This record gives sequence, C-alpha cells and structure tokens, in this order.
Amino acid sequence: MMALKIEGADVSIKNSIIRNNFSRGAVLTNSNSSFDGVEFSNNTVCHTEYADYGGCSLEIRGGSSGIKNSIFKNNATALCLEGSYGSEVQNNTFESNARSISLYNSSGLFSNNNISENEIFVSGFISQPSRWTKDLSPYVVKGILEIADNASLTIDPGVTIKFKDNFSGLKANGSLVSDGALFTSANENPSPGDWGKIEITSTSKDSKLNNATIEYAGGDPAGTPCSSNMAGLKITGANVEVNNLTAKNILHTGVHLINYPSELINPSFENIVKCMDTYGGEAILIENTP
Repeated sequence: MMALKIEGADVSIKNSIIRNNFSRGAVLTNSNSSFDGVEFSNNTVCHTEYADYGGCSLEIRGGSSGIKNSIFKNNATALCLEGSYGSEVQNNTFESNARSISLYNSSGLFSNNNISENEIFVSGFISQPSRWTKDLSPYVVKGILEIADNASLTIDPGVTIKFKDNFSGLKANGSLVSDGALFTSANENPSPGDWGKIEITSTSKDSKLNNATIEYAGGDPAGTPCSSNMAGLKITGANVEVNNLTAKNILHTGVHLINYPSELINPSFENIVKCMDTYGGEAILIENTP
C-alpha cells in the first residue's frame, strides 16, 4: 500500500504534499527521481492482526534520487533507502518522526539537514564506498553490518555508532577507516557483552582504527557460553593500523589477534570482564602472530 509508486522512471516532483497514508507514502524502484519542496507527513505503519508493515514516508529501492528542501514530519519512518547508493539528501527538515532515516544495504550523500530525532538505523551490507558523518550521528546498527570486499566505510571523527544487541556488530571484509569514533551499546543501561564486536578479516586492505573507543562489546550471537569468539575487536590476518585504542567494559577479551602482522600502538584497557567469572578476562589474546 502506498500513495505514489514510481518504477523504472525518472520523475521530478516539486512543491507537493504526501500525507496521511498507511504503510508508505511514496515508493521508488530503480528510479533516479527528484523531490524539491515536498512535505511528507503523517504516513504511518499498517497494523494487522499478525504484523506491522511499512511506515516509510519515502522509500527508495535502488537508483539514486535527490531529495532537497523538503519536510518530513510525524511519520513512522521518514526516509528509507534499500539497495540505494548515491542518493543526495540535502537541506531537508526531519521533525517529530518516530525514526528519521533507515539504511539497508545502502548509503547516501547527506548535507545540511535539520534532524530533530538524530538516529540513523543501519543494517545489511555496504558494497560501495560510504561515509558516516558527525552531523548524522549516532548511527544505530542492527544485525551484523558487513563491509564487502573492495568496498569501504569511512567514519568521521566524533561519530558515535550504537549496536542494538548481542546479534549486532561490524565486520570489515573491505576497508574500515575510522579516527576518533565511539563504538558502544544502544542500551540505556549498558553492560559488558551488550553487542558483538568489530571484526576485521584477512581480505581487508588499508583499514585504520585510530583513537577509537570500544565499549560494552563481547557478546556472542551464536549463544555459545564463554566462547573465545567473544571480544571487543578481532583482527585476523589483516595489516590494520590501530593507534590509541581504548577498550573498556568488554566481556571475555578486549582484543583478539590472529596472524596479525603489525602491532597495537598505545592501547588502553579497562574492566575486561571474565565470562561467568571464570573464562577470559584478557586485555589482548594473541594467536599465531608472525
């Protein structure tokens, strides 16, 4: 259910109103359309006996559209990108939405937006060069967000990344570049093991994790009690630049290094908690390092 559906066509929409719709306001599929001066308001979730559906006032599936000078107000979710890279979102106002922006297998180019409910929900894969900026922070990750081979994620200084639960984490098969970011729990009352970990695999190239803080990680999505897989940061066979890392309030292991050819420069560890008061508790666990 939706008020406007655009599929495989490029349409310019100006000075219009899309409001009071169930499930979705507008849905674009493989479209490079543009919205200028459009009001998206009061578009709500469709409630059924079995589940709730939709809720996006503007949903973009594929393609790269432009949204500018528009207002998103009182929606369940203001803007949803699914499998879309390169959409330009600029000079818009987001206010009184239950959720402002949701990115699934997507990233966009955001600038000069006024967002009152400032959380960006992210899930799925990153398959093209992407950048997370401080003006959209915090980003909330649900599930394992995976950076694909030959893709990259750059996280600007001062960005906060929150992870929803112990099934959530960040896995970099491609490039992860971060300086001065905070990786933490999304819980209001956080504790060690709230979320999984940051994992950088052997296919990762040119990754840098400098001046980062990782806290309340170490949860195991597999549900295995006290697994050696539990850590704040795990690096396997990748040459990653890690300077001035702070790892604190981590369950089991602070940093797990496997075939790690480099070294951590000036790391800091605080409150690395043993699992079940017995297992782990190491700040650094090293295996098969050359």
